[in-house]
Amino acid sequence: MRTDVEHAQRLADIGTMASKVAHEVRNPLNAIKGAAHFLRSEIENKELDRFLLLIEEQVERVNGVTTQLLSLTKPLAPALQPATIENSLDRALQVTRPHMMAKAISVNVVRDDILPQIYINEGQMEQALINIIINAIDAMHREGKLDIRLHTLPMQNKSRFVVNIHDNGCGLPDAEADELFKPFFTTKTKGTGLGLAIIKRIIDNHNAEFILRNSENSGTEALFVFPLGGSQ
Repeated sequence: MRTDVEHAQRLADIGTMASKVAHEVRNPLNAIKGAAHFLRSEIENKELDRFLLLIEEQVERVNGVTTQLLSLTKPLAPALQPATIENSLDRALQVTRPHMMAKAISVNVVRDDILPQIYINEGQMEQALINIIINAIDAMHREGKLDIRLHTLPMQNKSRFVVNIHDNGCGLPDAEADELFKPFFTTKTKGTGLGLAIIKRIIDNHNAEFILRNSENSGTEALFVFPLGGSQ
């Protein structure tokens, strides 16, 4: 109970900070980005253009952190509708394709012939899939391999639908599972530590389970496990 209260307080504190960041930082950052973009259209000096592009990219990076903070702290009451997860996965793969191409990563998707409908919010599920795929890409070296499997797992009491995302990267750090899902916990030099926390919150709001573990062979397995049967 004490742990839950501390976690709730931490999220409340982050929410307060995120609101202030959104108001005090986002607006001037967008002005800086707009000014840099205008100057790029006015000058022909390639070296100056390179520095102005760097300004735009770094502004976008900070804006991305702000967006992640707001995603983590704003109320999530998703409207769940029956759908297969294919559309969300296809869009997530489309968004992350440039990241894969930059590292020459190959992706293999295996799906059951018939996929069940599960109760999801397609937009939030797309966000969760994008985050976990980006994590997998970051964990792999060049020419890595990403395997994604969508399948139904029959069980005696109630079947489950499983999304299994397996990379052949460096694997998980030596940390407790609960630590991995805490906001701001990261082993990346440029990471924010918000991606896994956001995924966990989205999957929890879908009445599903998020499992993250080292693979028996190599790399990491991420599983989204959805109960089948009945409304959610």
